[in-house]
Amino acid sequence: MFSLPMINFKELKLFFSFILLTSFIFAEPTDGCDIDNFSLYVTSDGKVLYKSSEQIAGFQFDVDGIGGPSNNAYLGDAYGGDAEEAGFTVSTGSYSGTVIGFSFTGSTVPAGCGLLTTLESNIQFSSLSSIIVSNIEGEDLDFNFYIYENNDECQSNEYDCLGVCDGLA
Repeated sequence: MFSLPMINFKELKLFFSFILLTSFIFAEPTDGCDIDNFSLYVTSDGKVLYKSSEQIAGFQFDVDGIGGPSNNAYLGDAYGGDAEEAGFTVSTGSYSGTVIGFSFTGSTVPAGCGLLTTLESNIQFSSLSSIIVSNIEGEDLDFNFYIYENNDECQSNEYDCLGVCDGLA
């Protein structure tokens, strides 16, 4: 006669709790509120996240990986986010990788955090550089690119049932 093995629900609960916890620890930021103040971050799919305790009246940055004489990467449109909601005009340099956003009417992106804009490209995004962000007085807000600390060192991206990289369990 066939019988089912006993399931230890306590161990099963512990296992799923571990998996859930590690997915939060190693997860790429998905919201601007997850990053440092006065920072921009670009997700691999082109969402530019921001966090600022001051209003944003304009911004400019370069998308790394675009440009160069033999580089076939290009930058498409920028759309959506709090910049569009604030009435900003956001322009992109297709082959330079430069993005500029401002308002002709003087409106600002309110202080806070969230999605600044979304970028289109034929590359996977990795970082931004030459970041310039200004307030309503035209003063530079000392913005930086948020460095996402992915502590996941598993090069093969293969995990066993215990969450061990290249494990045998």
